[in-house]
Amino acid sequence: MAITYTIMAYVLWSSKQIGERTSRQEEGIAQKKKV
Repeated sequence: MAITYTIMAYVLWSSKQIGERTSRQEEGIAQKKKV
């Protein structure tokens, strides 16, 4: 059980930092600026 949670935490935290902009967010910001 603990091993599973450790792996899940590692995958979640290593993939992206909180507050990091994704490509989808960048597209949304770009579209808002056009208008």
